[in-house]
Amino acid sequence: MIYARFRRRASSSEQVAELHTALIERLSGALLGTVAEIHPAQVYFESENQFSGAADLTPSFADGKFRGAISYCPRAAINADHGMFDDVLTVCIPESVGTYRIFVEELFRPVASAFEVYRAGIYPDEDLDLDDFDQIADLSQRTGKDVDGRDGVFRVTPANAFDDQLCQRAFGLNPENVVRRVAPHAQFADVIDGRAFFVVTSRIVGRKDLIALDRTIRRALT
Repeated sequence: MIYARFRRRASSSEQVAELHTALIERLSGALLGTVAEIHPAQVYFESENQFSGAADLTPSFADGKFRGAISYCPRAAINADHGMFDDVLTVCIPESVGTYRIFVEELFRPVASAFEVYRAGIYPDEDLDLDDFDQIADLSQRTGKDVDGRDGVFRVTPANAFDDQLCQRAFGLNPENVVRRVAPHAQFADVIDGRAFFVVTSRIVGRKDLIALDRTIRRALT
């Protein structure tokens, strides 16, 4: 299974139930079929405003090909500008060439916009993702930075979305300049809703090509 992850900065002022309703309404036009079965699973802590939530989106995907879920971080726990305080939408994409291509080329951008992401990517190699995690944890501990969250991009993926703040922190560039630099190496690159969106390839690629892809785009951005 191939994973797409969409991350948004959570705010302590948000009410999860209201936010969830608004996000689902937007996602229904971009990705889902009926939304009648989608409900946030509220988890209450010490008081009413100290809750997180989760929602299984799988029953409402239009054609049943995808699986997915949203997790909302506990609002009362937010005390830093760090990716641990993100809301996360995860979509599992079947390893079908046609379905994957349609997701990357037609669904990735509208889903990212609907979820109000600051970053999004597609991860075709789970083993590489796990290997990266150990390096990310070590680098984060040594630098004190959120190196693959709100402060940086550890690995560029086949499809990407970065907002202005992340572009500035990770590359020292605004989204327009990110797009300009990656465009010669990308299948698609544009600034949409203030975010740099670029698809390097809509083919399913393995570890060797993923590493080469990251190096090519990173050279273009440095």
